[in-house]
Amino acid sequence: MDTMEKQNILLQQYLTTVRNSLSIKPEGKLLICKNRKHDQYYYKPASRDTRRIYIPKTNVSLITSLAQKDYDLRFLQTAKKLALETEELINRGLLRDIHDLYQALAQVYQNLSDSRKSLVSPYVLPDDLFVEKWKNVSYMGKSFSGNSPRLFTENGERVRSKSEKIIADKLRILGIPYRYEYPLRTRLLGQVFCDFTLLDVWNREEVILEHFGLLSKENYHDETVLKISAYSQEGYDIGRGFLFTMESENQPLDTDYLEHMLRTRFPHI
Repeated sequence: MDTMEKQNILLQQYLTTVRNSLSIKPEGKLLICKNRKHDQYYYKPASRDTRRIYIPKTNVSLITSLAQKDYDLRFLQTAKKLALETEELINRGLLRDIHDLYQALAQVYQNLSDSRKSLVSPYVLPDDLFVEKWKNVSYMGKSFSGNSPRLFTENGERVRSKSEKIIADKLRILGIPYRYEYPLRTRLLGQVFCDFTLLDVWNREEVILEHFGLLSKENYHDETVLKISAYSQEGYDIGRGFLFTMESENQPLDTDYLEHMLRTRFPHI
């Protein structure tokens, strides 16, 4: 899909989501005032209404709904402006980096006060918070058998081979966020555990990296083909959403190729 068409579709999805959110929000506006070091919340019924109605902190639902409404309105305004700009760029045959789009949308959240940030669920986070949220997802990987070697990466994860440790440590050095053996549900093979799931922060995409380290083993080729097919069915195309390294008894992991592949796929690191 053309990058500008992708951005246009993304913006239309955001606009639909925000409008749906606004359709169920209460009337009025949230005011936040500081009382010493504590926030106090007030409800302003209408724009021309000068009244301020105190909201107890126990009324969390109303406070967060009104805060989200204010964020939604700001996000909607920004998204609509970007949608118009996108259409203009498409008509003129010009391009815009998708990261610039994410940055502009994330700015809506960044511009909020700390008090309001804690009350809303943002649609687009700044890069650092997006990475932090992604890395903090909890999951259950595969278990290790009793005779598995005790190998640990620089990040402290236990891995199954020296080559996987090399890959993990290279990802760490390059600053590419990753999860080790993150489960993925596929139509072809059911649940599989991806060797590495990488985060392309620039494009807000996940990339699978598999290390095929047993190519000398009988029947391993068939397992490899099946896994590649399973990823392809789920939209992880080779070179973009799916990367791999290989190793056999006589051909060890090529670390130069590993770094070249990663820098090519992640040019902004």
